[in-house]
Amino acid sequence: MSVKHECTQGDSFAYDFSSVDVPTLDVNWTGSWAIVPVLGDPATASGTLALSGGNDALELRITPAETEAITVGAYILIVEIANATLGYKKEVMQDKFTIKLQGIPV
Repeated sequence: MSVKHECTQGDSFAYDFSSVDVPTLDVNWTGSWAIVPVLGDPATASGTLALSGGNDALELRITPAETEAITVGAYILIVEIANATLGYKKEVMQDKFTIKLQGIPV
């Protein structure tokens, strides 16, 4: 967990997953994400990854409404990618994820 990501509460967050080993993805590739306070705890927020329009990446998108609902603080962002057809399933991310306080009042 040496990588650290930050997002301001009420903003969006984006991260794309691609691989030179698999330059084109098909619909069998899926992914999910979760934000947890501590590994093993229930998710504070979670969702699925979307296949990019060019079929070359899985896209993680966290919306402003989702980050607005998360209390300011330190978390762990977990991402898992799978392909049932290939029998592949791997947790590819367990990174530090900080939600910062919104600086401009809304």
